[in-house]
Formats: sequence, structure tokens, C-alpha cells
Amino acid sequence: MVRPLVVHLDQREKALHEWERINRQEREAIADIKTIGTEELRKWVSTLDEQNTRYAQLQSLLHKQELSLVGPATTHLWISLIAVLGVVGFAMWMMRDSNADAARTLHSAVAVLPSLREALREKRQALESPATDTRHLERPNLNLTRALPTNRKKGRVKCFLGEKAYGFIIPDEGNDEVFFHKNSVKLTSESQAISEGDVVSFRLDKDRSGRPCAEDVEIGE
Repeated sequence: MVRPLVVHLDQREKALHEWERINRQEREAIADIKTIGTEELRKWVSTLDEQNTRYAQLQSLLHKQELSLVGPATTHLWISLIAVLGVVGFAMWMMRDSNADAARTLHSAVAVLPSLREALREKRQALESPATDTRHLERPNLNLTRALPTNRKKGRVKCFLGEKAYGFIIPDEGNDEVFFHKNSVKLTSESQAISEGDVVSFRLDKDRSGRPCAEDVEIGE
């Protein structure tokens, strides 16, 4: 019983201290107000009135601006809606002609169906009929082989200058000497060498100056 009573008294004491603090602040505020002169109070009141007037003017200006913005926005919205409706109407009008063309094309296709059905029936009958005996038909004998053109010649080595790595060949057909270089000679082995009097075959060609020369020179018949 004693402890709850002590707690209650402590709470009442704290409440009294808080009430005294609030009263002290109120008395100090009243004392400050009493020290303020009448002229200063009037200035404060006039300042508050001016601020209220400016606030009202700003509200009115904002309201007018909202109206000025809403008006053009609504107008643009109506214009956009009318434009969209116009585009949709034009598209539907164009689709009407396209649908008519599509209907005519479909009608033409349906008209062709009977002839296609008849052609397919005839084709099926032809496939179901006995096949033609083609065993008596002989395959034509086509001789597609023909001699390949060649410009290879035969001749005999007139001379070969080993230190200069070139020589001359006398063809069997004709008396004009044909120049050849060592690099144009095809040797079957490292021990083989070309020399004067060898029988050779070669491909007749021309050098950069347009003069005849022997290429792919091979020793032997």
C-alpha cells in the first residue's frame, strides 16, 4: 500500500513542476509583449497584412496560369482526337477497296478450281495406266571423247651453256632456234642433266618480249 502511494506522489510532484515551468514561460512571454511598443506592434501587423495580400495575389496568379495551360491543352487534345479519327476513317475507306480486290481475286481462284481438279484427275489416270515399255529403246552412242589440243613440240638440244643457265633447241618442225632456260627443264632425278644433242619435248610459249621460248622441257622421246 505504501509503495503505490509513493509512486503516485512522485507523479503529482513532477506534474506540479511541469505546470510551474509552463506558467513561468507564459509570464516571461507576457513580460516581453509588454515591453514591445505600440508602433512596433503596428509594424508587425502591417507586415503580416502585406504578406497575406501577396500570398492571395500569388494564389490568384497561379490559378490564372493553370486556366491558361488547361485551355490550350484541352484544345490540342481535341485536335489530336479528331486527327486520329480522320486517319482511322481514311484507313477503313482504303481497306474497303482492298477488300473488294481480295474478293475478286478469291472469286477468280474459285472459278479456276474445276479446271485444276480436272487436270489432276487426268494426271492421276495417266499415272495409274501401265507404264510404257522402254526396254527396246537403245541408248544413243555419244562419243564425247576428242583429242585435246596441245602445243607441245619435239626437237633436239643444239647447245646448252651451263655457266649462263640457258640454251637453244632446234624443233623437228622448222629451223628456227628456240630459247630455253635451265629453270624450264623438268629433270626426273638430281643426277639427270640436259646436254647438247638430247632429244626433248617442250611447250612452245613466248617470253616477256614476245619472242618464242620453250617451257616445260622434258628429256626423252
